[in-house]
Amino acid sequence: VVYSRLIWHLSPVQACPFHNDIRLVDVCPHCKRQFFPLAPSALPGRCPRCAQLLGDAIGSGPQTTEAEVAVSVEAQRLLDATLRGGCCPNQVTFCANLRFLRDRLYSGLPSLLAKHAGISASSLYALAIGRSKPGLATVLRLSVATQVPVEKLVSVALQASDLPTKIERPSIVFQPARCQVYQWEEIGEMIIRAAKAKRPPSLNNLCKTAGLDPGLVASKLPLETAALNKQRQV
Repeated sequence: VVYSRLIWHLSPVQACPFHNDIRLVDVCPHCKRQFFPLAPSALPGRCPRCAQLLGDAIGSGPQTTEAEVAVSVEAQRLLDATLRGGCCPNQVTFCANLRFLRDRLYSGLPSLLAKHAGISASSLYALAIGRSKPGLATVLRLSVATQVPVEKLVSVALQASDLPTKIERPSIVFQPARCQVYQWEEIGEMIIRAAKAKRPPSLNNLCKTAGLDPGLVASKLPLETAALNKQRQV
């Protein structure tokens, strides 16, 4: 039976949470092009571009890291809790928990927590006061770094009993997250060019290729997004 787990399609997840030594890939081993498993032309187990079986050329690829595995496990926990109805993410609760963790585990030093999670101190500050909303990757990194289950981090007011006894030197080290700069004029032109293609791609696929957040792009460029969606329905 060929199937594709939902967890595999979350962009922060780079390793399978059930097979920790397997790194997820989105490049076909046959045609060497990036593929999108949820594309309209995709068939289970086959590349939507060249139609070859994706399992035919599986070999020894790059090894998964401990950080990648930990993130994938927390992502699966969050997905399971959400599907069970036991997790309702709340930004106010998340911000309060972030401040609580900063003060109780890191003696009020945001720079140390930011370093452990691989994010900038300014980004952590903006998250803690509610100035910005966290992406899934950031939430998962913070969960792994603080050793607090992700479903609790985003939905339940933390108590002292929820905290690990002590965090000194984390065994899992995250590489600093890269800051994506959005050039809105150029992105808008890219969407319009895509809309004029013979087979326009979806906004999700277009943004994934360019390393952009589709939700943010859709909110900032509603007219261009609407034009792309209209052309896809023709």
